[in-house]
Amino acid sequence: MSSKNTLIITLPPEIVGGVAIKARILADHLRRRGQSVTIAHYAAMGSNTTLNVPLARLLTGQRPGTREHVAFGDHHCITVGCRLPELEASYTANSPLWRDLIARNDRHIAVGGTVLVAAPYAAAGIPHLIWCASDVDGDRTDRHNAMAPLRRVYDSAVVVPLLHRLEKQVLHRDGHIMGVSPYTLERLRQINPGLGDRLHHVPVPIDKALFSPHLPPVTQGRIGFVGRLDDPRKNIGLLLDAFVKIRARLPAASLILVGNDSGACQSEIDRRNLAGAVELAGRLEPSDLVAFYRSLDVFVIPSLQEGLAIVGLEAMGCGVPVVSTRCGGPESFVSDGENGFLTGFSSDQLADAAIRIIEDRHMRERMGKAARSTIESTYGIGEFALKLDTVWDKIWNETL
Repeated sequence: MSSKNTLIITLPPEIVGGVAIKARILADHLRRRGQSVTIAHYAAMGSNTTLNVPLARLLTGQRPGTREHVAFGDHHCITVGCRLPELEASYTANSPLWRDLIARNDRHIAVGGTVLVAAPYAAAGIPHLIWCASDVDGDRTDRHNAMAPLRRVYDSAVVVPLLHRLEKQVLHRDGHIMGVSPYTLERLRQINPGLGDRLHHVPVPIDKALFSPHLPPVTQGRIGFVGRLDDPRKNIGLLLDAFVKIRARLPAASLILVGNDSGACQSEIDRRNLAGAVELAGRLEPSDLVAFYRSLDVFVIPSLQEGLAIVGLEAMGCGVPVVSTRCGGPESFVSDGENGFLTGFSSDQLADAAIRIIEDRHMRERMGKAARSTIESTYGIGEFALKLDTVWDKIWNETL
């Protein structure tokens, strides 16, 4: 097919996590296929103060603006401002700025945690593709519960109702949705049972050559986690509680947490008398992250909710068994007793599962090989490309 101008609307690049990974993977893939890609994202409140018009400046005559820059690797990006960013739903509300961007492009894609980033396409009534991980409630409930009391009241009374209304509007339009896991599809189907054949299971691919095992033996009892340590959904407290019990059985065990810490995580470590046994490694570059995964005996996902948990796939690509709570997405790739364990939200269960793998070296070896096999068979870029091609043809009746 001839080259098309393709617009991807997503979250701001400073929001580290699965959405940024998905946006870059998709943008890179489309560019390799000959597409001319532009990535647009809203101007997050607090980080782009000159582009947004908050309530305090609403009557000054200021208008929302845009800014061009490079992000998500080396992709051309446009930051789009809005009026009343305090409402959150206004980030992607129908506006001349979004309409102009849409009109300048031929193909339209949204990549987000939820479907909300596709709101400009839904308002325009055009064919579009959405790649997402969760519904609004799944994405927000745990963060809502962790808010300060007054913020929680405002969130319940104002923000969440607007987000729910916007979510329903998007889901009742004609966009096709690629959910990263069966959990994602089921959550969206509960909101709109009429989605039918507009729902597609397309998980996030892993670079199988990069995230791969190595021959030297791992460090027995070395447990790892990667994620936003201050995100309530990641449930780090549960992992620390489980690690206390692991250390009672295996005093030489260690825990390494990768991700930025605002200071709260260190306080929780100190409160449990785990200083010296838990390492806060900060953020790691991809090459260092691979070395980290390869050094692990077990990777743990203690989350309350996950649309997929890409980090679990990366660890499995490196031949590491995964112990995860039954939090949604990981249930699509962790086969209980085969390449890891699935548990409830109990520190005893989480600790027992990790201890079983650490103590039984034959089990660790078998599960590590099964973990790698799972990635080899299902989660490569080739498998992703075939699924994307199918959805692309359904929307635009053309070959990508």
